[in-house]
Amino acid sequence: MAVSHSSLLILIASLAVSCTSTHELASVNADNAVVQRLDPDCAWRVLDDGTLRGYVVRFVDPAIATRCSYSVRNELQQELGTIDELGRAWRFVPHQREAQWICTSTLIRGAAELLGAGPQANLEEVSLELLRSAPEPR
Repeated sequence: MAVSHSSLLILIASLAVSCTSTHELASVNADNAVVQRLDPDCAWRVLDDGTLRGYVVRFVDPAIATRCSYSVRNELQQELGTIDELGRAWRFVPHQREAQWICTSTLIRGAAELLGAGPQANLEEVSLELLRSAPEPR
């Protein structure tokens, strides 16, 4: 089968206009970094059909009261992910630089997704002292 000159020209033209994208990583200027310590504000246990699946701990920014984040932890208090004030849930992936986006939803739905709980999961408020007295994860 012979290729016509017009087909060849169209192929070359389409290759010429194809684009590529690049992604550059810039190092963080550690001299300008600001470390901010946030204390926990309140906490909940996540129950799935009466079974403890983990905990959610809320941290509030003292400078901006509406800005908060939620730490989602398993029953051993190992942090599995985070949920921001907009309901975006992110799972921490071992040996990866970036967290994996899971869903954007309510706090309970995001926590359930991160903990592998079912749709019947619910939150039950617990004291921060209870979490502080729990055994350290191994």
